[in-house]
Amino acid sequence: MRQGNAVRTFRGHVGPVTTLSDSLLGVRDGSPTLASGGIDGTIRLWALVSGQKRGQTLKKTLHAHGLAIKQLVVPE
Repeated sequence: MRQGNAVRTFRGHVGPVTTLSDSLLGVRDGSPTLASGGIDGTIRLWALVSGQKRGQTLKKTLHAHGLAIKQLVVPE
């Protein structure tokens, strides 16, 4: 892979994504789940689905934050 090429595109945040979870949140509904946080103050949960055009599906949006999400940590 050449540096600078996008591997996946996540569409849904209003503004830049500021952080991704440091590991997957587990497997739900048969697909791994990743979390992203944005400057819009939301956390979004994504199902990483192989074989789809974008390779991801937005599962849930959490709106409880008033400020940008700067870090997400998944406890072990």
